[in-house]
Amino acid sequence: MLPSHLQIVTSIPRILQDASALQLEGAILQQKLLSLEQKVESVEEQTGHSIVSLQKIDQLKSRLETAASALREADKWAALATSLEDILESGVPTQGEKLAELSEQVAAMTASLEVLSEAPDYENKRLQLETLYNRLEAAISPPLIEALTQMDAERTATYVSLFSGMGRAVSVCRCWRRAAAARLASSWRRLDAHTLAALTRMLATEAGRQVDWLINVLKSETPLAELIRLYTDLLLSLDPPPIKVVSANLKLCSSPEEGILLLTDLRNDVEDFITCIEGVIDAPRQNKETLQPSILREFGRVAYAPLRELLPKYTELQTQLLLNYLDDPQLKQRTATYVSLFSGMGRAVSVCRCWRRAAAARLASSWRRLDAHTLAALTRMLATEAGRQVDWLINVLKSETPLAELIRLYTDLLLSLDPPPIKVVSANLKLCSSPEEGILLLTDLRNDVEDFITCIEGVIDAPRQNKETLQPSILREFGRVAYAPLRELLPKYTELQTQLLLNYLDDPQLKQEDLLELSRAILTVSERCEGWLSTAHSRAKKIAGDAMYPFYMPAVETAAANVLETLAKMKVEEETKDPSPLHDLPTLLLEAEVRQRLPSYRAEPPASAAVLRRSAEQLRGLARAVLRNPVDVQLEKIPQLSVWNNNDALSTDLPDFALSPQEYITEIGQYLMTLPQHLELHLSEKQAPLQFLSDVCTHTCEVYAEKILNIRNMDPLGTKRCLNDIVYLSSVVEDLGSTITPSLRNLEKSLRAATPSASNE
Repeated sequence: MLPSHLQIVTSIPRILQDASALQLEGAILQQKLLSLEQKVESVEEQTGHSIVSLQKIDQLKSRLETAASALREADKWAALATSLEDILESGVPTQGEKLAELSEQVAAMTASLEVLSEAPDYENKRLQLETLYNRLEAAISPPLIEALTQMDAERTATYVSLFSGMGRAVSVCRCWRRAAAARLASSWRRLDAHTLAALTRMLATEAGRQVDWLINVLKSETPLAELIRLYTDLLLSLDPPPIKVVSANLKLCSSPEEGILLLTDLRNDVEDFITCIEGVIDAPRQNKETLQPSILREFGRVAYAPLRELLPKYTELQTQLLLNYLDDPQLKQRTATYVSLFSGMGRAVSVCRCWRRAAAARLASSWRRLDAHTLAALTRMLATEAGRQVDWLINVLKSETPLAELIRLYTDLLLSLDPPPIKVVSANLKLCSSPEEGILLLTDLRNDVEDFITCIEGVIDAPRQNKETLQPSILREFGRVAYAPLRELLPKYTELQTQLLLNYLDDPQLKQEDLLELSRAILTVSERCEGWLSTAHSRAKKIAGDAMYPFYMPAVETAAANVLETLAKMKVEEETKDPSPLHDLPTLLLEAEVRQRLPSYRAEPPASAAVLRRSAEQLRGLARAVLRNPVDVQLEKIPQLSVWNNNDALSTDLPDFALSPQEYITEIGQYLMTLPQHLELHLSEKQAPLQFLSDVCTHTCEVYAEKILNIRNMDPLGTKRCLNDIVYLSSVVEDLGSTITPSLRNLEKSLRAATPSASNE
């Protein structure tokens, strides 16, 4: 153990020496690391500066390259623009090769302009290029249309590429529509016989070809829409128009059967044309477009326009055809045979009963087949049949009471029609978009019934042998049935007329908060009411004559109540909200029981025209008081002015021209002179401003004379001043087209007589 301890003890100095050496080497290493770190940081800093410098150099290089490219593009664009300008000046070539070169040049100009989008003069270059393209389009559009008309695919493709280079593919389609429309219109004019069948065949044959042309040659993205647009515009612009052609062909028909057959063929021709167009639209193709329903609907309306124009003629043709059936001699002979058979049995009444059943069934069927159910169409149909039915009753059925049978037929028929005339006119009234339109419908309804009644009266009053006498009860019952639709709608008239009058009264001016402006608005509206009520009364008389009053008066009363309610609101606004105990008149004058009912009295509008007129007069009085107030304020100062007396003797001898009008009278004069232009802003043409202006001038003169008489003491100079003021007021009043009152004129004469200078003169 001892040697090992000695060995350890002897090794301690060496270990300490090694530790000290290691510590020294660690310190040296630490210094080297710090030095190395500083060097690395220095290198990183230098590298960062170098990278920033490289980035700036790169940005500068990019800018230089962009500037160089822009300069090259600017030079290139200028050269191309100059070249295009020269071409436009010398004339656009028509050869295929030169057109191809021009197309490349145009595409290069468009691309060059896109490169120059950041240039300061980009907008000027864009406008210049737009101008050049406009000139180029104007120059090449005629040859393009010529190529399209001739269906020259090669030439057309060259022009299409040229338009595409300009970014104006839409113009190509526009030129195509012009060329195709002109070519098809020319083909239509050259036809030997203008018929709708020939037109639809021509257009149907062209449809597929035009779509292929649009896709393969014009490179259109919407070929179907372009075709539909072409055919829609073409059908509206053809000469002669298809509508006139089919109308003329219908006039050439020699019989109703031929006319109805023409209408049937017309429907088939349009249907075949529509089917062909649908086939073109539904044909499979790449990138197929979707057509908007509105475009197809518009095209369909144009295609069906000839048939739609002739549909009203169908009613006439079918009616004439049915009447021709009734005129068939064989039918009359067969009917006469049956009539004689019934007469032999003593049952002529049964013949009339069978006739009523047959005639009612036929007329009801005609009514159901009408395209539009209106009372006018029904009354026309019955009026047309009336004379014919009476002749049939007399000559074929040998009836002794043909007029009574006709009236009975029409009375029963009007009560049994489906749809009922009452429901038809009620439905038509619901479709009216405004009260005016509804009242017009009622007026037309009255006219239709009146025309029908007049026609029946003509049949009844027509001269004939052994003419029967109709009982008033039969005619009255028929009249009530004929007027039933109008009678049913008369209560609706009250609603319509009330709404119309309330619309008139719903004036924004009546909603003003300013009391004076509200009064003026009410005055204006009340003056217009006379015209409104007069128009409403005349319309009501046209609808139902004297029978209209039970329905007309409620509408007028409602409108009057509305006006009076507005007046009542204004009156409430005028009342003091919180009167003092000494001015609370309801409390001071009324008993408690009566005072409790006072609000209900105020709320009830006095529904009478007299009260309405009194309210209008009150408003006019209020307007006059408002206009007179500025004058009254100035005139109240006159008796208290000190200029009338206590003037020194030297001032008394001043001549009249040395005196000027005093301030109070000049204020009045200025107010009167500006009054017309203020009145014109608030008065209607019917109520001229001079009406109120004359009243204010007269009031001014009268009150002025009274105030002068209230001056207790007036010396000679005060008298001169007063005369000078009167002369000034007289000139103002005369300039306004009025004259001073006799009282003021007499007062002026009296003052002049009392003035020393005036008496000496």
